[in-house]
Amino acid sequence: MQNTIWSRRDCSVFFRVSEPLGGLSNMAGGFPIWVNARHYRSSEHLYQCCKYPDNKTIQEEVFGQSSGIYAARVARSAERQEYVRPDWPEVHVEVMRWCLRMKLKWNYESFSQLLLSTIDMPIVEQAHKPYWGAVPAKDNPDVLVGQNILGNLLTELRDELISKIDRPEEYTLRTVMPPDVPDLLLFGLPAGRA
Repeated sequence: MQNTIWSRRDCSVFFRVSEPLGGLSNMAGGFPIWVNARHYRSSEHLYQCCKYPDNKTIQEEVFGQSSGIYAARVARSAERQEYVRPDWPEVHVEVMRWCLRMKLKWNYESFSQLLLSTIDMPIVEQAHKPYWGAVPAKDNPDVLVGQNILGNLLTELRDELISKIDRPEEYTLRTVMPPDVPDLLLFGLPAGRA
């Protein structure tokens, strides 16, 4: 996938969790998720646990962190990389899509309002790397450049939400099925539907 150029004035940009759109970040607290009777503090906790389906010890370490930022640091540490599921590069975007749907399911009122507040503008995460988000252009800080995978997934979810806005009874996310990812285990159990 190629990098895209984004103009800040034509996008809904989020960067820090303390900013108005900060709740769009996976690092944001206040959006708990329940899977298999476990309470994940953030979508980042859930996403990072999914990297290690065969290692409950690492999942416990990630799960126990007080914030999404700490969960990501633990999961990304060099000494744990040999335990990451081998097909992670192929499945991680689908896992992220599922994590975002779970965030919406369990925090429908607050997260749907946040998504809808972006109106019809593309959602862009200003990031330090151009994969999940986009980085400021060296010659123009009003321009962001990157693949913006997270922003695109959020835009996709927001657009789906808008398409069902006139039929909220049909779109309450009463059931979110796990992604079609083999052996997606959380603490020894298959990631259950919620």
